[in-house]
Amino acid sequence: PRCSGSTKSSPFACRPTTSAADEVVFVGAVDLLAATMSNNKVSEVQREVDEVKGVMVNNVDKMLSNMEKAEDLDDKTAELSQQASTFKSRSTTLKRRMWWQNFKLWLIIGGIVAAVILVIVIIIAATTGGGGGGGGGGGGG
Repeated sequence: PRCSGSTKSSPFACRPTTSAADEVVFVGAVDLLAATMSNNKVSEVQREVDEVKGVMVNNVDKMLSNMEKAEDLDDKTAELSQQASTFKSRSTTLKRRMWWQNFKLWLIIGGIVAAVILVIVIIIAATTGGGGGGGGGGGGG
């Protein structure tokens, strides 16, 4: 279809003639549609912002919880370190004490063994006559 007075070949180049009332209704409908679409976009964006806000609040809560757990672990680590230091010093002291006790026990056992050997030697020496004489062996010619 050709438009009178138009040389353009675009389908939008010529519009059928409409009345002013039709144009007002059309423009009003377009404005209403644009406003509705705009409100829908705003609502959608607001919903997305609320979702992101909720996720961020959850993330912050988790982060604070993790920080509290980390502080608790730090406290427990310091306490365990102190206990380990105390254990090491006490165990070293106990090790020395036990070494001396063991040493004393071996001295006592060694003294008893030496005394028993001495008693046996004295008894043997007394029964053989004092060890004098050169072995005696019987005699004569």
